[in-house]
Amino acid sequence: IRSVNGLADQLQQNRALAAPVSYLCQQLGLPGWIVDLRHESAHNELPSLPSLRLAAHTLLLFFHERYWMVIQGHREERHEHATLLIKDYITAAVREHRNNLLTVVTITEQQKREENQAEESDTPEKQTFEDEDISWMEENFYAALHRPAKKNAKKKAKKRKKSESDEKVQRDCHKLSTLEIANSFVKTLQQDIAYRAVIDYLVWSHDEKVLSTGSPQLYQTLIQRICQVWPGFASTFVTHCVEYQLLHASHSEKVAEWVDAVLSYDTTQVETLPLKGLLKRLNENVESKDLVHVLTRALGEVQGAAVTKATRTDWSLVEDWESCAIGSLPGHAS
Repeated sequence: IRSVNGLADQLQQNRALAAPVSYLCQQLGLPGWIVDLRHESAHNELPSLPSLRLAAHTLLLFFHERYWMVIQGHREERHEHATLLIKDYITAAVREHRNNLLTVVTITEQQKREENQAEESDTPEKQTFEDEDISWMEENFYAALHRPAKKNAKKKAKKRKKSESDEKVQRDCHKLSTLEIANSFVKTLQQDIAYRAVIDYLVWSHDEKVLSTGSPQLYQTLIQRICQVWPGFASTFVTHCVEYQLLHASHSEKVAEWVDAVLSYDTTQVETLPLKGLLKRLNENVESKDLVHVLTRALGEVQGAAVTKATRTDWSLVEDWESCAIGSLPGHAS
């Protein structure tokens, strides 16, 4: 009864001139016999139990095809969009890392060039003889043009490289940075879809194998931004890392590196993580000593911070204290 009424109420546009329930359900594609069964249940005798079970099964199939499958399709599309954003982020992170390395190399080469120029300026210049006979160069056309032609070739090659470099810089300017992609990731995706996409790609992807072979530094901006918007992501990520470690004991050192990196981020709220429960699970695994060490250190820091906070005294309440006799109030004579 409630299913049919709920479907029909969504199509009622005017309560004063209400359309028949059978007409509204026919527009939705609901079988007419279910509407008749609803009418019998509401206004006449209750139908038999097999009829009600058949109607419930038919309604579940109807909701599955018209509602749940549609939602699942939209979720899969959003999941694919999230995966593409992650791949775009990786491309941008690799590009920025390569540009940083090129910048360091360029600065080093420039310093070496300046040192060489300083050494050349310190060396004495070669003496030129004004009485040297160079008339043979005027007669020898190829000898006279040999050096200038070489210089012109070098200038053309240098100019061509500079133009190619400028075009590359223009192309890179149109590409998004890692921070821009991370901001787009958290703004355009729902929390559950973003969680699933990142966890599937970083932890459970058999093709990428990011957790066992990737570097946490490339994903630092993305994970920090996600933890800043959704603080619970760090707990979810560390929990999945522990589950991954229990299934793949050979990757303990790499998994510990990832967990240590995530716990060290400023946006990670370590005190919200279930560290005791995770350590209890890992204590049964002998090959997880690296991950156990990371989580134990984090637990010690959280407990130390809690003890420090508990023992802190607010001395501002004591500064205004005045001595008085027993039974009297401060500022009043006994």
